[in-house]
Amino acid sequence: MMPIKKIIISVILQSLFYTPNLLASFDCQIDSETSLLKCDYTYLDDENKNQTRQFYAQLPTNYNPSQATPLVIALHGGSSNATVIADYSKLPAFATQFNFIALFPNAINEHWNDGRGLADAAENDQEFLTKLVQDLQAILNIPDNLVFLMGMSNGAMMTMKMACDHPDLFQAYGVVGATMSVQLFEQQCSEHSTKAASMVFIFGQKDPIMPVDKTGIIGKNRGTGVAFSKTLDYWLKRNQCDLAQWENNQKMALNTPIDTHKFDLTRVFKTSSGICQNKTEIVFFDIENGGHRWPDPQVKIP
Repeated sequence: MMPIKKIIISVILQSLFYTPNLLASFDCQIDSETSLLKCDYTYLDDENKNQTRQFYAQLPTNYNPSQATPLVIALHGGSSNATVIADYSKLPAFATQFNFIALFPNAINEHWNDGRGLADAAENDQEFLTKLVQDLQAILNIPDNLVFLMGMSNGAMMTMKMACDHPDLFQAYGVVGATMSVQLFEQQCSEHSTKAASMVFIFGQKDPIMPVDKTGIIGKNRGTGVAFSKTLDYWLKRNQCDLAQWENNQKMALNTPIDTHKFDLTRVFKTSSGICQNKTEIVFFDIENGGHRWPDPQVKIP
């Protein structure tokens, strides 16, 4: 039997996610295994068909719907799921500490359709994420300038796909352990928009899954990606950043690591572009000896 406290919380959450005037619905419960909010989200797609997707979420401890609250959406990696990234990212704990909503959607078949054209990733995830944000903003107090998207690996490639095609939907985009696919780099990223978007990159110099210094195969035949340096260069140029300032800042960063771990022999170097077009910014956390994993010395993701 569910404890009385959880029943009360569940009733409150149902009222928060009640959507009488939307062409969408949120069926939410407290998940007993993770203590996160588990929601089935049903929406009307662009072909007027009902689609149901699932996400997990953590609301701030003293959530007040009358106050504007940031929303951070985190996309899991390939062959993974929402609860896994919720666990290793520690975002639920940060959400309660720093007063934001952390949300973890599930991809269909555990893979996001990030533009590589893979057979097991054919869903319209751009539509799903766009409608999810819009419908959440319709019922919760989430201003446009407080919506953020981030991802790990395949989720990070999906994040870049969203940044390419929907640069105005999120205030900033976080990319952990990913480069741009060849399709995204050569064609898709400029098809719909060339607007600037603030980007944060976290990348390990010894990533065994993503191409590091040249175009190459992603993982075990999961498409082709460009060198990470090309990914950075694309966004610096798209945002019309000062390339000379970037190079100078990067040289200075190499002399002053912001973090060092003896446990896994990593060092972290941070480079910022400064202010670029439309007040955007590119920030890069370069992890020496870092692999394909979330930036935590205790966490290793193959």
